[in-house]
Amino acid sequence: MRTPTDRDLARHRRRIQRTLSRHFESPTVAWALRAVETEMYTYRPTQGFSQQLWTSDRMQALKGAHVAPIEILQRVVECYALRRDEGDRVFPNQKTWLAFLARKVLRLRRGILLANSNCWQLKFCGALIEETLGRFATATLIRMDADVAERAAFDASCEGFVN
Repeated sequence: MRTPTDRDLARHRRRIQRTLSRHFESPTVAWALRAVETEMYTYRPTQGFSQQLWTSDRMQALKGAHVAPIEILQRVVECYALRRDEGDRVFPNQKTWLAFLARKVLRLRRGILLANSNCWQLKFCGALIEETLGRFATATLIRMDADVAERAAFDASCEGFVN
């Protein structure tokens, strides 16, 4: 098992950016952008546990660092694409996956992910991200694959076309 690098994460970046920009006006993307603003940026602890307080502080730090919701969507979909490609080989359990997801989102800006962060804090933060955007990320990957298939069919139909 190896730790994924930022290079691994960037493997599908262009295709994801293209899909998000192509469908930016869709109700699904609008919902996901609102979800980042209403559920993640305004997350409040319910019990006052340290993981909840830490997650709330990190979400406020993301907002304070002016991380745009579309940047968070992009990074979450990139993480899900990597998980789809690598699977259990890289993410052997849910805790590893959630910590990775949180780490990559929090590293969108310097200074948000603290050096003394522990896996339990990252796991809780990752669970919030997964709960908020997991279905959106999965649907975006399906849409991205459909866009690629549509493009391939278009290219194949144009192959015999002569100017």
